[in-house]
Amino acid sequence: MQTPSVRHIWGKDFKGDCYLRRNFVLPEKPSQAVLRLFVDTGYELFLNGRFVAALDEWSNTRTYDVGVFLRSGDNLVAIHCINHGGHRGCAAELHCDGCRVLVTGVGWRSCDAERWGWQLPAFDDRTWPEALLLPLDCAGNSTWDAAGPGKDTIIPNLTNSPFFAREVPRGIDSPFYRQEKTGEDEPGYPERFPVPRVLTADGVEEHGGKRYLVSAAERWQGPGLSFDFGGEVVGYFRLRLESVGRIRFRLSYGETVDEIIRPPEPEMLLSRMLTEEYSLPPGRQEFESRIRSGCRFVRVEFFHCPEVVSVSGWHLRSSLYPVHYRGTFHCSDPDFNRLWQMSRRTLHLCMQEYYLDAPKRDRFLWVGDTRLEALFNYYAFGDLELFRFCWREIARVQYPDGAIPSAMERGNSILWDYVAHWVIALRDYYRLSGDKSFPLELKHPLLAAVGWLEARADSDGLIAIPVNPYPLWMVVLNGRTGKAPDFNRLFLESLETAELVCRLDGDNSGAEHYRKSAARTAEALGKLADPLPEKINTWIDAYLWTDRLYAQGRYVEAETLFRRCWIDQEYCGMNTLPELPQRLRRMPVDVPDQTATGCLSLCHGWAAAPLALLPARVAGIQPLAPGYTRFRVCPVPGALTWLETIVPTPHGDIEFSWRRDGKIRLCVPAGTTAELQTGNDPVEVLPPGIHEREFTSTPR
Repeated sequence: MQTPSVRHIWGKDFKGDCYLRRNFVLPEKPSQAVLRLFVDTGYELFLNGRFVAALDEWSNTRTYDVGVFLRSGDNLVAIHCINHGGHRGCAAELHCDGCRVLVTGVGWRSCDAERWGWQLPAFDDRTWPEALLLPLDCAGNSTWDAAGPGKDTIIPNLTNSPFFAREVPRGIDSPFYRQEKTGEDEPGYPERFPVPRVLTADGVEEHGGKRYLVSAAERWQGPGLSFDFGGEVVGYFRLRLESVGRIRFRLSYGETVDEIIRPPEPEMLLSRMLTEEYSLPPGRQEFESRIRSGCRFVRVEFFHCPEVVSVSGWHLRSSLYPVHYRGTFHCSDPDFNRLWQMSRRTLHLCMQEYYLDAPKRDRFLWVGDTRLEALFNYYAFGDLELFRFCWREIARVQYPDGAIPSAMERGNSILWDYVAHWVIALRDYYRLSGDKSFPLELKHPLLAAVGWLEARADSDGLIAIPVNPYPLWMVVLNGRTGKAPDFNRLFLESLETAELVCRLDGDNSGAEHYRKSAARTAEALGKLADPLPEKINTWIDAYLWTDRLYAQGRYVEAETLFRRCWIDQEYCGMNTLPELPQRLRRMPVDVPDQTATGCLSLCHGWAAAPLALLPARVAGIQPLAPGYTRFRVCPVPGALTWLETIVPTPHGDIEFSWRRDGKIRLCVPAGTTAELQTGNDPVEVLPPGIHEREFTSTPR
């Protein structure tokens, strides 16, 4: 059968914009796919619900590399077609592995107004009419080459920098887009469609609290509405807007009310993350923002609207990585409980197409942040797929000399401690999952990264950090120089990880090399003065030092540091954890604070260490063999009178409760063995099953 030729199409309302959809089926995910598109005079392109690109100019034929957006089975292309007058028409063709599989023509559906979810595959478009087929001269000069898209014109994808999405296609093949969205019915799961309260209504007319009328004749500035979600959310903001004239408005996002009152200057990169401007055609539009944002507050400011605009239906379509809330921690201290909940929400909101450092800023996969986020995830969710994806992507852009970029994509800086974190994260993974295949898969880049670190070591096995030559954080994150113990501990753990992976691979000579190197480094490290720093600058240092103090049996110091870094903070009404372990504001986030400076992140995943510290160190549940096939339970409750926790494992959940009156209950999953010890009592080895005990020994 002959492939149909490309036709120009448009919606039923030939005078304005239109919204086009076409479902199609692919027998398998293509290895290569390009989509060529022309719309007179602009467009927004979506594939399978994902924003691909946007243009608003004449003569706009573009060809995009879109293979990463497609999948086997059902697929959807959705196009918002923009027109500013004159000719109209949309032409598109999709080539997969050299064959044309889809063209504009018969079978496309259209609507003259935006509807919530119209670009998503689950949207029901059966009530939409078929698109109109147009003669070629209705579309102006499409610059269409009948020979097909040329290889030299294909626009490649970015794998990072989501705030550039409107200019360059951005796409990665993340498990975020492959997994079913489950878990929304679980207690504590962030709402799928949260609705904010109206915080302020400036220069608008209220109609029953659920609808406002706006008159905005001003050219650049006009009336507006400010909304408060009551806590951090991540997703796509929605409004129902209706007017007989064109609707123009500006969105400002913020984690504090100050950020929507005083948004970043337009020249700042952050401005592109926190502000958007839109122009919608007349009629009733169910608008959804094109850029995902992390925020608590949203301001909608209308300008240059020739007719009255009706505003209603404000809410958010949340963006959430599909996980189950398997891990829990509850105890007699309400501060610990509150912190656990804040940590879990913080981490989950940072789990998107990869582990983000933060959903507001920078929205990057930073290696050091991700190592900790993946580690904390094992205790809260037990997910493995997202980490594996992230580490494969980082390995793909490893520098030829073995260095690991500090963030996703080559061209990023090299932080020496982040090179070590990339290596050590593979040991974390093996220790808590029991899966040796993935560390072995990345053995070559792992050893190359360790070799890069070894090349910087002196004859005593220690690395001396040079003075930072730049007025930025470079070399190592905490800025220390010389033979710093904290960095050389990371170097030692990197050598130990290399030895472990070599042994898993049966590489005895390699393992022996790293064993000797690690022994030399450990001996020299033991001679260095290593006091607890007076100031903790980053959450990485806060977690590593607290965990280390617990591991050394310095329980009072450990709990003191834990409270100093996490409990004793003034969170100022936040329900997530901020970028740095220090006080950021004087006022609650919903009250203007004239002393606040900058736009620091108030939801930063690397701060979520309580997810690991509370079950692993306070409840004392530690794997003794990879994947918890053998594990130890030795609680260190401090002043707590009771605690209950669940720790996810590949064999099932470990459930443990302890009370100061001596009652203990432990559920040992099938296929595992537990070693239980309370205080100075002897260790008891327990097989799978539910065990209840009473102990009189004083806990540590």
